[in-house]
Amino acid sequence: MINRRLKELRIEKGATQRDFAKAIGVSQSVISNWEKGLNVPSILFLSEISQYFDVSVEYLLGITDECGNATGVSLDDLPPDEQQLLMLYRKVDLHDKEKILTALEVLASTKVK
Repeated sequence: MINRRLKELRIEKGATQRDFAKAIGVSQSVISNWEKGLNVPSILFLSEISQYFDVSVEYLLGITDECGNATGVSLDDLPPDEQQLLMLYRKVDLHDKEKILTALEVLASTKVK
């Protein structure tokens, strides 16, 4: 089930396997193998994938046919600056996302409350 959902979601998004792979920090061959059903994403990638496609993990796994979304919040509900941050964040690979989160944690911890 997940292999079909991944391919359908990727095509709906207009992304290539390479685009998808780069966004979540894996190789294009990994995406190809997932879509062919030769392998399945590890639990570590399910959150990344659900955020990339803005669907729930339950939808990816075939537990529900309701797409839902990963955050429960529509992008349109966010202020423009947060929309820009999210769109840029989604364009970087997993390694760079970790750097961004670390930097934000440092910045947030230095703010006086």
